[in-house]
Parts: sequence; structure tokens; C-alpha cells
Amino acid sequence: MFDKDFELEMENNFPINESNNFPKFILGDTFENEEILFVTHTEYPQFILNIETQEIKFLCKINNEEKNSQTTKYLIQNALAWTDLELDKYTD
Repeated sequence: MFDKDFELEMENNFPINESNNFPKFILGDTFENEEILFVTHTEYPQFILNIETQEIKFLCKINNEEKNSQTTKYLIQNALAWTDLELDKYTD
């Protein structure tokens, strides 16, 4: 189950998982279509988010209640906000 007091912690605008120093979000694309960007969330619930369509693929078993929870929606919003911050670095 989710931690109800979840807060995204940023270190230099890059969210870090304090327990193992791995990033919470990873930005990527594919060779087939380099125009479409994806964000991978590495903590529970692990998911890949298509930035263009906002389609989400969960990489772990998760029930419908968790899929539709405020915490999951918050994580998706944070993934999108983080992506904007990362892309801004390339446009400057």
C-alpha cells in the first residue's frame, strides 16, 4: 500500500531515492520513434509513462484502487513536472 504522506524530494531538481541513490524518474525514447518520450518511475508502483499520450504501463502488480488513487495521480503529475524541468535544460 502507498505511503499517504508521500512527498517528492528533489536534489538539484533531480529526484533521488535516498535508500539506494538511484533516480526516481528516468527519461527515455525508442529507436522506432525518437519523437515520443517516456518517463520510467523506478519506485513502487513502477510504471512507464508515455509523455505524449499520457498512457501508463505499470511494471508491477497493482490493483484498481491503487491505480486510481490520489498517490498514483500525484506520481504521474510529478513525472510530468520532472520531464518539463529536464527538457527545459535542453532548450536553454
